[in-house]
Amino acid sequence: MKYPKYERFGRLRKYLQEVFGMRRLKADKELWAVLDPICRASSSTGCTFHELNVLYSHILKHRPSRVLELGPGVSTIVMGYAAKKVRASGGECQIVAMEDIPFYHDDLKNLLPAALNDCVQLILSPTEDREINGFIARRYINTPHHEYGLVFIDGPQIPSQKEDPRYLDGDILDVAEWNKKPFTAYLDCRIGTRDALKALMPRATIHWDKQHKFSRIEFSSAT
Repeated sequence: MKYPKYERFGRLRKYLQEVFGMRRLKADKELWAVLDPICRASSSTGCTFHELNVLYSHILKHRPSRVLELGPGVSTIVMGYAAKKVRASGGECQIVAMEDIPFYHDDLKNLLPAALNDCVQLILSPTEDREINGFIARRYINTPHHEYGLVFIDGPQIPSQKEDPRYLDGDILDVAEWNKKPFTAYLDCRIGTRDALKALMPRATIHWDKQHKFSRIEFSSAT
């Protein structure tokens, strides 16, 4: 049975979150001066303004010393400016952005403002697949072995669930092994990866935003 009233409320909530997200990012004038031309030139930023604001706000609030981004893009720039603010206030914060396709790596490298050179490390790396309990985890080979306070998962590219439901984005499994402290991960759209992580890491807490198809995953030190 469908509930049109609740569906309309969900769409309104999503719209208001987009408006709020855009306004929050606009308030950072240095960031918006770079972001606005990109948004005008493209009908899609890869993430919604709500999602970009979630990442931006998380870094400013929690001040992670290292952030791992799996599949960079406009989000790299947004998180880079958040890292720049953290560093300007005396903290440590670096974005490590992994990409496996040379075209996208070079494109972002040319797009990245010089002001973020100290805040963002772009790494071009091949990927590999490994089998884990019936799933196939695709991961970047050259991901730096660090402890990360925040992970954003939007890559590497894997087959769709309809093509092969066994695949997931697997770098997060490595981070869970490396980290001695709890950390947070955000997962963009990738429902197959979300479902696989539920099975592989049942002690992780997954919060699912149905409207944005965006997941927040909390990993405890005992996960």
